[in-house]
Amino acid sequence: MTKTDIVRAAFRVWGRQFYQSTSLAQLARDLRVTKSALYRYFDSKEALENAMYETYYDEYAAFLKPYYDEALSSDGSNSALLNLVRVIVAYYAHNIDAFLFSLIQVYGKRSAVNETNQFHKRGFDIPKLLAMLTRDQGYPTQIHVVMASTMYWLAQFHRSRACLDTKLDDEQVNKLVIYIEESVMKGLGYKQAVVAQLDYERLETLARQSAKLIPPVSGDGAVSDTGERLLKAVSSVVAELGPWEASMDMVAQRAGMSKSGLYAHFRNKQDMLTQLFLTEFDRIFARAEAAMCLVDAVEEKLYMAIISIADYLRSYPEILIAMDWIRVRQLKLNFSELPRLFRIFAEFHFDEDRFFHVIKETSNDERRDHIPQWIVFLIVNTLMYRPVNMDFVDVPDESVRLLYRALTCGMGGFK
Repeated sequence: MTKTDIVRAAFRVWGRQFYQSTSLAQLARDLRVTKSALYRYFDSKEALENAMYETYYDEYAAFLKPYYDEALSSDGSNSALLNLVRVIVAYYAHNIDAFLFSLIQVYGKRSAVNETNQFHKRGFDIPKLLAMLTRDQGYPTQIHVVMASTMYWLAQFHRSRACLDTKLDDEQVNKLVIYIEESVMKGLGYKQAVVAQLDYERLETLARQSAKLIPPVSGDGAVSDTGERLLKAVSSVVAELGPWEASMDMVAQRAGMSKSGLYAHFRNKQDMLTQLFLTEFDRIFARAEAAMCLVDAVEEKLYMAIISIADYLRSYPEILIAMDWIRVRQLKLNFSELPRLFRIFAEFHFDEDRFFHVIKETSNDERRDHIPQWIVFLIVNTLMYRPVNMDFVDVPDESVRLLYRALTCGMGGFK
């Protein structure tokens, strides 16, 4: 056994658990050694985790370096960005362990400064590359939306695979590359001329007027004062600590009640989290549905849904942060069916066949659900990864408009 063997096993064992557990005992069992044997190589779990970060960045940077140099020597056109997308898709398609680590440990705990520094140590000038590819496009930039979409579709692709340990052949990877490239180039395929002529300011005003008329509801009835207090306590604890560290004890203390009193409302922690998100999804759904009813054109309806969701999350940052745990796939919820929030997009009749010709192992219902989740994913991503000097409420409407144009028209939306 070598240090490399241990690091590789950590990627595999902890990654398959989505890093919900990073137990050395679990790792020792997989390697068929004692826990004390691991300490001969790493004096702590933190030392092993640091070695994983170094390995991840070393290998990823080495793979990207030739294409990075090529991109820097280009004219900064879309072809340079698409070439980077192709390379990243190919790397993460073949390296599921690296993908899971990046999704959860890197992007899920993201520090843009640390990430930039890690690549800088390996010969990358990330600010220079971003400046060349974005060309003062505002926020979110084209590369921001493209890379977020790329990570989302990669996640859906890997989730559709029956066995993550099965090696992919070149044909499968090439199909995936083409599929993701098409989704970021064309978006939902709306006509760019129609999207460009929308009266965004009027739509935003209408959406906010309709929001004032929506009562606070959960499912079929109003939330009681006690229920409201509990939900606020749950969302604040989850936003602060994350869903795994958020205990029933903490929520009870934050809500000013006993733990036994909390169990009168929630069967267990999983039930508590599920009720939180179902309630919030229903509230957002009510806002979006009311706004969409005020317009007729499909293009306008979609923007009304997007601006309504963005407005709600900008107003309630603790809900936004809590939803970010779902965005990075660190939280599984016991929904009997997809929440209504995602089903409001069903009427837009997206071309599932064009989007899902490489995701063959999912049902038709699951395929239809992917695009609505992609839309909400990008809204949350845009608000969460705003510029460092910008608060949630300060993300401007222009950013939501840019995101909408990118979703509907792909790269053409940035023209």
